[in-house]
Amino acid sequence: MTIINFQYKFVFLSNKKCASTLLHEIFKPYGGLISDTSIFTRPIGKHDIALEVKAYLKEQGYDYREFKFLTTIREPIDRIFSAYKYEIINEYILPNEITLFDYYVKGRYYRHFDDINYLTNGIDDKTKLKIINCDDLKYNFITKMEEIFTWLGIEKYNIYNFINIKLNNTDDIFTKKYPELYLEFEKIKIIKK
Repeated sequence: MTIINFQYKFVFLSNKKCASTLLHEIFKPYGGLISDTSIFTRPIGKHDIALEVKAYLKEQGYDYREFKFLTTIREPIDRIFSAYKYEIINEYILPNEITLFDYYVKGRYYRHFDDINYLTNGIDDKTKLKIINCDDLKYNFITKMEEIFTWLGIEKYNIYNFINIKLNNTDDIFTKKYPELYLEFEKIKIIKK
């Protein structure tokens, strides 16, 4: 879901389980080099990190410092639960194979869940980096998207077109199919507070 847009000079770094599909669908119509099929796709992969994108831009004769980079973050427990749900729904793991607690403790989640620097390492000028909190999108979608488009220098957009983007919502599927696991997650959230 990495996007390199040469017209507006921005790179979207897709951070797993952090609304990256939503933003990918929003930025995709603006064109550029788009990867949305595999992490192994080249010249860019679906979830490339900043260092990989920088290397690609250099190979193509671009100065990465001319580009703005944006990515997303999410509350860690919600993110881990989202990854857990995703793996169960897609049958990468069985619900009785590993508990949510063990999933976290044994490190089955993605490596960069603990450190956003894993994804953004190599972006020296932090004024060229925007990290978007998923909760901001959830509760202030229009305001946040207007801010992002302004920051990117994209003047022509209709923010209301993006409200209707329909994405797969795993919450409903998961809650109905595995209510006991959903309750386990709710208990963890209460303990965390």
